[in-house]
Amino acid sequence: MPSDLVPILLIAILTLVGLALLLPGWFALAGTTLRAPWCWAVATLLAVGGIELLVAVSPADSLAWVTHLRFAAAVFTFCPVIAQLGAKRPQESPWQLIVLSLWIVLVLPAGEAWVRGETGPLDLHLVRQWFLWILIVVGLFNNLPTRFGRAAVLFVVAQVLLFWPFLPGLGWIGFHPHPLAGLVALVVCLLELRFAARRTLLLPVTQGDSPTILANDPLNRIWREFRDWYGAVWSLRLLERLNATAEQQDWCVRFEWEGLHLRPSDPTQAKTATENDTCHAEKFQSDRTAIERVLRNLLWRFVSDEWIAGRLKCADLQSSDRPAV
Repeated sequence: MPSDLVPILLIAILTLVGLALLLPGWFALAGTTLRAPWCWAVATLLAVGGIELLVAVSPADSLAWVTHLRFAAAVFTFCPVIAQLGAKRPQESPWQLIVLSLWIVLVLPAGEAWVRGETGPLDLHLVRQWFLWILIVVGLFNNLPTRFGRAAVLFVVAQVLLFWPFLPGLGWIGFHPHPLAGLVALVVCLLELRFAARRTLLLPVTQGDSPTILANDPLNRIWREFRDWYGAVWSLRLLERLNATAEQQDWCVRFEWEGLHLRPSDPTQAKTATENDTCHAEKFQSDRTAIERVLRNLLWRFVSDEWIAGRLKCADLQSSDRPAV
């Protein structure tokens, strides 16, 4: 095989593997508002892989705009993250215009250089360079506390590799990554995302020292699935609404980051811990219908009733297969 074909085949294989890892996500996200971020993720992979493939098949002296093209492709990595932050009905469709506008604003320096005929390395203003860091950190913090935290870290690694010539604070390292390093990191990120998605479905729900009735409740599965896929921004807002309703309705539980927790027992009541847990568990059964109704009402802007029903069914099957405690 000619040596010049090796990078072409490598880029093509990496891009196809990435697309194959993304494909199941389209079906997994059915009934949610996250299909738009999925489409942006596909566009990101095609842009990064496509530009590298264009560079690989073109003569070395024929691409005067390679730096500009790579920068425009790298900016696509912000689009899935920003689309995730706007994944709420009824604004999820018009929000994509904001995502596209952000991409246009960020690549504007490359477009201006192209109009002026400047073929040298792309020069970004220092403010724009630091703004890239801000966008990278926003995406990391939104997904780091979830089950996809490792994938979020790998995604940041891919972004840093892709934006390496344009990020301030990296000059002291004295290291210049290979142009394909960012594409490789993207594929590794998708691989970890795929494994993490399967772990979300297969791992048993545990709740520390809380009673089994809460640890195995299907509502925990709904909450964790939402938390992992939508990230910290939407999850924290939902937690605030749920716990405000819990206080108002005097529920015996509250939602924490990991799921349902029993509220602390009243210290004025002279009961043992077992008696308190029993009383709380009994009250939880009486409150559960109201809790599920409120949770459904808050989630309708993000997921469909069919999505919720599917998680309830999966959790029931998982609980039936778990040995009794």
